[in-house]
Amino acid sequence: RLETVLGVFGNAPAPRSLPHEAALREAYEALLSRPKGEVAALALKCLGTYKLLHLRPYAKRFAALLDDLTLRETLAKFRVSTEAEARVEAAAADDGLWAVDDGHRAGAAPLLIRTLYGRLRAKSGAAGGRRGATPAARRATILAFLAALESDELDEFLRLMFRGLGRGVEALADAETATAAINAAAPARVAGVLKLLTAVVAKLGFKVERHAASFASVC
Repeated sequence: RLETVLGVFGNAPAPRSLPHEAALREAYEALLSRPKGEVAALALKCLGTYKLLHLRPYAKRFAALLDDLTLRETLAKFRVSTEAEARVEAAAADDGLWAVDDGHRAGAAPLLIRTLYGRLRAKSGAAGGRRGATPAARRATILAFLAALESDELDEFLRLMFRGLGRGVEALADAETATAAINAAAPARVAGVLKLLTAVVAKLGFKVERHAASFASVC
């Protein structure tokens, strides 16, 4: 089982000494977007063994995002805007940061987006510990949070969203390419992409407007 393998690598004392360590790290980063929280949590633990400067201060925040009981509260406190927002002080010196340092953004933002994309796709009915909360409510909460990111940082989210069509978001700006991609994909997958795209445009608006041609081709 994947969870068993990740459990072993999550306890590796020197991950950079392992064969194919770069490929392993890429795999862990990709697994953050899995909708199954247990897999994403183990992937996060594996990444933690690398002691990455852009992840280590926020590891507890990322872990909290993978738990439905703490997702909503964590999103409410976590600061990702580059604007002059006040830093929220940690409760304890070793408790990590509540605001992403500008020097960490390039590495932290893609990991954050992958983590939240997985939560967005999760089928669990609870969001932020609220019983009966719908996946739509979780989706709206996550997209509202992501709206604080920069336009170029959101490209990772769009990449994940359109990967089911087998084309990058830029390539889909070509109407023929978009039509071929849609015809080749399963109808349920296309419907899922379009449903999410509707929510993305509504919540992210001008942050993703430079990809309007791609959105129009897909629709």
